[in-house]
Amino acid sequence: MSLISAAMASVGLALLVGIGSYAILALALAWMPLKGAAATIVPFLVPSGLKPYLLQSELGPALAAAAGTLPYIALYAFVGWQVFRTRDA
Repeated sequence: MSLISAAMASVGLALLVGIGSYAILALALAWMPLKGAAATIVPFLVPSGLKPYLLQSELGPALAAAAGTLPYIALYAFVGWQVFRTRDA
């Protein structure tokens, strides 16, 4: 939701797009039969999918989840740069 909020100029539009995209994602996942590798990859489409791995006491999964946050950091930085570049121009 915060990524969408950073990309939108309006609070109401950000709320509508954010809730709508989560609803569409939930409906799509409910209709798709997920088995095997796809079932393990899909939770990582949202940042909260990494949370259980970050909270583990084992070092391996925690480091892998920390590395998995790097694409989200890059995406947030890019969207933030785009928003500030267009608003400050």
